[in-house]
Amino acid sequence: MSCCCWNRRVAQNVYELEPLVPLPSQSEREEIGAEIFARPSDGRNLEYFVRNSGHQTAILNIVCTTCTGRLYHVWRTAQVLPLLEKYNVTLINVSAAGVGVSEPYGDWLGAMNVSEYLERTAQDMVALLRHLGIDQVFTMGISGGWTPAAVLAVKLASEPGLGLQLRGVCCISGIPWQTREENFWERSMGTGCTFALMTRLLESRMAPYMMNAMFPLDEEKFISSLDEETREALGPELSQEVAHDVNRANAYYLFVGAFLGRLTTNSQAKKLPLVLADLSKLGPEIAFHLHMSTTDKLVPTDRVVASISSVAPHVQNFPNALPHMAPPVDFAIAKLLETLE
Repeated sequence: MSCCCWNRRVAQNVYELEPLVPLPSQSEREEIGAEIFARPSDGRNLEYFVRNSGHQTAILNIVCTTCTGRLYHVWRTAQVLPLLEKYNVTLINVSAAGVGVSEPYGDWLGAMNVSEYLERTAQDMVALLRHLGIDQVFTMGISGGWTPAAVLAVKLASEPGLGLQLRGVCCISGIPWQTREENFWERSMGTGCTFALMTRLLESRMAPYMMNAMFPLDEEKFISSLDEETREALGPELSQEVAHDVNRANAYYLFVGAFLGRLTTNSQAKKLPLVLADLSKLGPEIAFHLHMSTTDKLVPTDRVVASISSVAPHVQNFPNALPHMAPPVDFAIAKLLETLE
């Protein structure tokens, strides 16, 4: 048996293992407001949360790669719900593939590269928007959700035949994915041999599964590891929910960050396009907002702002000093809605 066939058989067996942290039942999903959409690209589950449903204009928020859409479905929603109602806009918070009930793409053994992952995500987001009867949309991306949101925005701006009008784009504490110019993922996973070793271990899915089975995440310790400002901003209940989301993502051996890290090693980078999302295609008629923190320890804020501004000069930057895990989502939504006046 070839090594390739053996690896794929192992991957299939791992995929069929019981999650270390059970996924929520249908009744539990209903209780927290989660809805499920069958992704056209593969028929697997996509989890999303909706506020102020029933309108043709929407803000689609692709959430970071560790927390589910529920975090931004409940956090600071009370402040913006009256504005959503005033402007007749629906808010959709999507859980990234491999997080929460959203299932992963592919077999996680390198069968899909980053460009394909992003394109399939964009295609499935378009299908979800059509399913919900949306015809005008603002795309928003938080943290690791920024690049998928940017790719979706460029797709909508470049393909008018999709029947979806792009009204605006919003980047909140955005982490750009790999390009040939710089590998931002190495900032969080080490460099050189350390990065290569970590990504090779994580790519098999068996390794993270076994590691989490033997050394499960201590959610209380995770909460205590958050900086005080983040804990205060989220409060005890949401801090616990964030910890559980991270635990579930890790324990379900589908942590998206590790997958993308494997796909964006230096050897893979040579096969990637120079820019994963060509933001120059977003003209001045499209509102473009940045909400980057000057105190963010996970994101090279100055370089991100400079990089985006160089290709989209009309971008508006609204700097803040909030922690990475407690961004100004309500303020960002309010600024997008103001563009409808």
